[in-house]
Amino acid sequence: MGRQLATVRHIVPESAKIIAVARRPGAVASLAGVRRHTCYQPVAGDAGADPAVTSVWVLWTDRPAEVTLTWSDAAYLVDERPQWGQEEHGGVTRLSFLLAAPGLSRAEFGDHWRDTHATLARRHHPTLWRYVQNVVVDALTPDAPEVDGIAELSFHTVADLRERMYDNEDGRRIVGADVRTFIDLSRGWRVLCHDGMNTF
Repeated sequence: MGRQLATVRHIVPESAKIIAVARRPGAVASLAGVRRHTCYQPVAGDAGADPAVTSVWVLWTDRPAEVTLTWSDAAYLVDERPQWGQEEHGGVTRLSFLLAAPGLSRAEFGDHWRDTHATLARRHHPTLWRYVQNVVVDALTPDAPEVDGIAELSFHTVADLRERMYDNEDGRRIVGADVRTFIDLSRGWRVLCHDGMNTF
């Protein structure tokens, strides 16, 4: 069972962003206390994705004590760091649940991701039109897998992701080399989703 967010009110007193993963179809009973949300629905057949995920919800709330997460299998309070493309939506989004490379603290991981990797991503991912970095502040549900960061990578088409993600082979090599300095590639998981924005 999920727990209420009252325990994190002292961390984010006025506004909170939560990323919640559901592995039970139709299990979202209520979004009370949520002022805006995005629901991502997985794309079938994405190699390397977690096939058990039925949806990923991104929730924004100004009333964290009122939000319950009993429907979520894993939920995380995050420090949102938008990089570009916040005014657009549509296409597909890959959500990558990342762990820091051995020897790096979460803060060091987050600093490198923002200060170094984002610049390389902008230069070498020509079809990546929306990029959001989310550094995990706290896990909000019992037994949530360890995660240090959650990336939201949006593309207009699946082909843009699979066939045109890099500008060239040098770009692929440069980005890959940097990734290996701050992300533990032997752990973590991902899911590719249809991009669907719902607001209220």
